[in-house]
Amino acid sequence: MSRLFLTLDVTVKDGERAILKRDGRFERVLEPGRHRLFDPMRTLTADVYQVVRTEFRLDDYNVLKAARPDLASALFETVETQAGELAVVSFDGRPVHLVGPWSTRVFWKVATRVGVERIDVASDPKVQPRHLAMVSRERNAYLLEPVIENHEAGLLYVEGRLVERLAPGRHSYWTVDRKVEVKRLDLRPQAVEITAQEMLTRDRISLRVTLTVLRRIVDPERVARGGGVAHARRGALGQGCARRGASRIRARARRGERHRGDGAGREGRDPARRDP
Repeated sequence: MSRLFLTLDVTVKDGERAILKRDGRFERVLEPGRHRLFDPMRTLTADVYQVVRTEFRLDDYNVLKAARPDLASALFETVETQAGELAVVSFDGRPVHLVGPWSTRVFWKVATRVGVERIDVASDPKVQPRHLAMVSRERNAYLLEPVIENHEAGLLYVEGRLVERLAPGRHSYWTVDRKVEVKRLDLRPQAVEITAQEMLTRDRISLRVTLTVLRRIVDPERVARGGGVAHARRGALGQGCARRGASRIRARARRGERHRGDGAGREGRDPARRDP
């Protein structure tokens, strides 16, 4: 854009449009080409915009729509979303933008075919496969994608309520206007060590017992509903094992003492002597 003594020269390239204003008010849209405009009072200004696969400022769109609603509808595609709704915006058939709820965005459509796919996420948090292929899966604030391994069980919670158990694999859920959480439980046997169990035998012999207990989750939903009870039962199981182990040790100690006493009696008796 350049000015001469009485004119304003504006060059608009392919893939561009210029919005001409007089005294700050919309005048018209300039197509690609070279335009020489008579402007002795220097009241004309021209703003040049890229129109290929680009977005237009919402404030400028609202001004243009108020002045020329027919022209705004011809030049732009407006995407408005409500609560519990997402929109996937595509340029020439390729998904590019994911518009969140309660949002308004405006895109040029004079040189690009703009498509809009609306997604109702209020009724079902599960993501449909075709929608999953449209959105970016990295750092997506509206998407949760947990992966459940073969040795795990996944528990799906929506708004703090247990909904279902998830099988191994990848799962996808929308997190719009709701709290979605997946807890993973390891189903492999786990060792629980019970250490430093001090106890005395009947013969006042001090014993220090260390036990290892193997446990495995067989009912993940029950554990999720009463995790504290499961831990208490595990502790009671460990204590019971410790008591049973100590009883076995005391019994073995008593048997060993009896054997030693019998051996000592036989060694002190004269073989040639007969009992009367």
